[in-house]
Amino acid sequence: MMFTVQNALDLSAEHVGFCASSPKVLAKVNEAVRRLLPTDDYQHTLDQVRYFTQNNSITLSREHVAARMVDICGTPVDICSQAYEYVQSGPGEYQWDQLPKLIDAGTYPVFFDPPTDYTTYLFAASTSVDDASLSITYTGKTTGGADILTSTGANRQTLAIDSWVADAEGTLDHVITLISDTPVPNITSVVLPAGRKGYVSLYAYEATTGRMWFLAKYHPSETIPGYRRYRLPVFCPDYGMQVHCLCKKQYIPATSGDDILLVQNLDAIKLMVKAIERENVNDINGAVAFQQLAIAQLQTQQGNESRGIRFNFVCESDGPGVNII
Repeated sequence: MMFTVQNALDLSAEHVGFCASSPKVLAKVNEAVRRLLPTDDYQHTLDQVRYFTQNNSITLSREHVAARMVDICGTPVDICSQAYEYVQSGPGEYQWDQLPKLIDAGTYPVFFDPPTDYTTYLFAASTSVDDASLSITYTGKTTGGADILTSTGANRQTLAIDSWVADAEGTLDHVITLISDTPVPNITSVVLPAGRKGYVSLYAYEATTGRMWFLAKYHPSETIPGYRRYRLPVFCPDYGMQVHCLCKKQYIPATSGDDILLVQNLDAIKLMVKAIERENVNDINGAVAFQQLAIAQLQTQQGNESRGIRFNFVCESDGPGVNII
C-alpha cells in the first residue's frame, strides 16, 4: 500500500505538540521529507521517464532533480558531470564526441531556450483569468552576453501575465500586446508571483509573423522554477532519439493530506520530526541520534524490498574463453 501525507500527520502530531490538522504539523512533516529524500535513492523515490527529442538536450520536469541512469535508443549509456569536457580524458567542448551519453548542463528556468535565428519577445498566459493582473519577474542576456536592462538600469524585468479564453490553453480572443519590452534571446532567471490559480505558459513570440515557440509551463505553486538539463553530444535531428531515464524525485512540499508521501516510510518520518524538534531546542546529540534512527529505518526498508535482486553480468568472447554470469 502507499502512504499519504495524512498518515504521517496522524503519526507525528503528538511529537510536534499540535493536532494533526495544524499547519505546523504539515510544515514539520514536509521538512522531515525534505531532509530524508536526498540521503539515498530509496524505493519509491525513483521514476522511469521517457523522452523523445530532436534536439541536442533534454530537460527534466519539476518532479525530478536528476537522472540516475539512462538508456538512449535501447543502449545503456553514461551520465557525465559538468566537468566532463574539462578533464584531460574528456573530448573537449569543440571536439566531436562519437560516444552517446548525457552530459550535465546545469539548471535552467525554462524547458526550452528561445530560438537563436529569430528576434523574439516573451509572452506569458495563464489558464485562469484571475492571474491576469499579476506579473512575472525575469532576467535575461543579449546574444553578446550583456544583461538586458530596463530604462532605469535595473536587470530585473517584468512581464504582465495574459490569460487564455475560457481556460483553454492556446485560445486568445485578442491581439497579443502583453510582451516583453525588449527581445530576450537568453533567459537566466524567472520569478513567478505566489498565489496563482492557473498554469502559466511562457512563449517566445516573433512579433512580425506572430510565430510562437513554447518555452515552459509553470505549476500554480511554482515561484522560482529551475529544471535540470542534460546535453546529448550525439543526436539525430532528422529521426529523433528516445531517451529512457531513471530519475530521482524532486522535493515538492505537500499541501494536502491526500498527497502521496515522497518518502514511503512513516517511522522514518516520525523519527525525523523528532530529530527536528530536538534540534530546535539545541539538543544536537538528540537530533543526530533521531536522524540516524530515521535513516536506519529507510535502509532497513530498502534491504527488505530489494532483497534477492541481483545484477547479472555476462561476458562473452568470439574465441575460447569463460563465460562469467
